[in-house]
Amino acid sequence: MRKHLAVTLVVVVGLAVAVLGLRGEPDPPTAASAPSMLVKQAFPAALPDPYRPAEASGDAAPVYVKAITLCDKQRDTLAAGGDDAEVLRKRLVELLLQGMDLPQTTDGFLDAMTPMQPMAKADYGDAAELTARVVLDWARAQANEQAKARRRRGENAMLAVWAMGRRMFDHNVRLAPRRVGLAIAQSAGLTYLKTFGEKGGKSLDMRACVEESQKMSNFWKNKQLGLYALQGSVGDLIRFADQDEDRTFRIEALLQLGLMQWLGRRSRANLSAIEACLNRQIVSSDAQIAEAARIAKEYTREQARALR
Repeated sequence: MRKHLAVTLVVVVGLAVAVLGLRGEPDPPTAASAPSMLVKQAFPAALPDPYRPAEASGDAAPVYVKAITLCDKQRDTLAAGGDDAEVLRKRLVELLLQGMDLPQTTDGFLDAMTPMQPMAKADYGDAAELTARVVLDWARAQANEQAKARRRRGENAMLAVWAMGRRMFDHNVRLAPRRVGLAIAQSAGLTYLKTFGEKGGKSLDMRACVEESQKMSNFWKNKQLGLYALQGSVGDLIRFADQDEDRTFRIEALLQLGLMQWLGRRSRANLSAIEACLNRQIVSSDAQIAEAARIAKEYTREQARALR
């Protein structure tokens, strides 16, 4: 009798465990996705911009794409130095100055050059950063000249690098061009302030812009710690995907959920919650979010491991 009771108890406990596994709860969200972390970061509308476009119309986006693509294709020329490298440097300066003078920037001008993968790097690699470094090096040299015209041109070139970085951040959705754009803007602003101090015509405006860019950069770094944690919470990712004010991080969270289907804590509850979230976003009216959800849902185990 006791033996039968023991067997019955084992069976009941086993069934209870199985039911709990089926009906369990997914990982709960944590402070990493608290409401304060879901706020979209942007330069304040009232913040004075250090540069002012000279033209009444025109799109800067294709000019920036041209500069970045040219730099990417001519890396060897820059590395080799000499006259050809100097010609290329001046051409990049001209393109960025031209871009600064144009008042419009088409949204998403670098998004199509960024693969729909989590933490993706752009197809052009570090060519945007390289373009910025080349132009800033040229600008510093000009700013140290005695001739006022050259100093002014150096100052304008620094402002042009700032403009490209700011527009990369403001006018794209994917994380790679926005993160790089913010870093470029910071670098250009700090270079400007270090070179001209308080004597630059745009020093006060630039200082305010640099302070804002540093705040946003720090915020993003903290946010990404939760988003890309190796053992992150499915609840956090779902909250980012469903509620974040910034489309950039909704897309990244969806792509991360695609990985978590195979690499995370694969409880039935977690997998069910991931599937439900991806299904919700696949029918989004936002084309990029819908695409991210579709691609994430189609990840195979092998793809997830390769991307991780």
